[in-house]
Amino acid sequence: MLRAIEHVVEVSKNSKLKAESKAEMANEVRYIAERYGITERQAILFCVCMERGPRRVDYDDLAHHLDLSKIRILRYASDIDALVHRRLLRYRDAKEEDDFDVPVPVIRSLKHNEVYEQPKRTGLDCSELFDLLREWFDDLNNSAITPGDLWDEISNLLMDNKHISFTGSARYMREEPTKDY
Repeated sequence: MLRAIEHVVEVSKNSKLKAESKAEMANEVRYIAERYGITERQAILFCVCMERGPRRVDYDDLAHHLDLSKIRILRYASDIDALVHRRLLRYRDAKEEDDFDVPVPVIRSLKHNEVYEQPKRTGLDCSELFDLLREWFDDLNNSAITPGDLWDEISNLLMDNKHISFTGSARYMREEPTKDY
C-alpha cells in the first residue's frame, strides 16, 4: 500500500492531473481506490494529503503539489468531504472545512501495511457504544465535526444498535432537531 501511495505521489507532483500522468499511475490509483472503497480521484487526493501532511493539509497544499490553481482545486471539495465521511481525513475545523489531517488510526494502519477500516458500528455492546460517543463528542469539542453531522451519526448509531435497551427510543431521533445548536 505504501509503495502504491508513494508512486502516486511521485507521478502526481506537478502533473496538473493530465491524462498521461493518470495513465502512468492508473494501476496504483485503482488499487488504492478499490482497497479503500473510494473513487480514483479521491485516491489521488488522499495520497497527496499523506505526502503534504499528514497534519494540517489544506487546499493550497493540494494545489501546489498538483500544480493547479487554487480555484480549480476547490472543485475537488466534494472529494475531500467524501474522504472525511469515509474517515480517511478529518477536518481540523468542521465549520471552516479548509484544512484537514490524516487521522492517527489511518496512519497506524498504513505503517502495518493494512487498510484502515472504520470502527464497527453495529452489534456494539454498551461500553463500545459509549466509547464511540465519547470519541464523537471529543470531535465536536475540537470542531472536527458539526453538530448536525454529529446528530446524524448518533441517530444512525442508535438505529443500528437497537439490541441495547435504551436505544429503542432511537426511532424518535429520525426527526431533525431544532437548529438551536
